[in-house]
Amino acid sequence: MPVLHVDLQEGFEAEPVVVSVNGQEVFRKTAVNTRTQIGLADSFELTLPQGDTSVHVSARGTTARFIVPLQDTTYVGVSITPDGEIVHQVSRRAFGYL
Repeated sequence: MPVLHVDLQEGFEAEPVVVSVNGQEVFRKTAVNTRTQIGLADSFELTLPQGDTSVHVSARGTTARFIVPLQDTTYVGVSITPDGEIVHQVSRRAFGYL
């Protein structure tokens, strides 16, 4: 079965974050903070069935919902822009952190 790997990356400043996948809450933390040296705040992964997967992220008083097509292991990076917008990127390869 495919694995969805989610990295909370840039822009998190000791704030609560909630992530739901396919309508189920799968991640909740009260103080997510980006480690600026490496650009990573937190991460988690789930084994899910193949197909379109709905990801819903709530942080800093805003939410974003996006669809991730799962066939194999898929990596999703989620960041918060300086304007407070939640953005994401999808990759078939793991993101690099120094």
